Amino acid sequence: MAEAVTEHTDDYVPAREAPSADPYLVWSNEHNAWWRGNRCGYTKFIDQAGRYERSEALNICRNARNGWRDGETVTEIPLRLIDAVECMGAE
Repeated sequence: MAEAVTEHTDDYVPAREAPSADPYLVWSNEHNAWWRGNRCGYTKFIDQAGRYERSEALNICRNARNGWRDGETVTEIPLRLIDAVECMGAE
């Protein structure tokens, strides 16, 4: 039986999902903590973390320190609240 061959191209761009209404959190690798609400400080506790709209979370991460640049450690990471909770094993 012949195997399917998929050609790889460097110009592949994945389809973007529709913007989500889900709340987002922002994790700071620099401070090893969650951003609090209204961009005011940091917390180690997810229940005290600020909830942001997707566009605001992406804007925070894009503009924090050096933003996202190839070959550099990312300082801030946007994450959907539901994904963070699932990763923690909470139900």
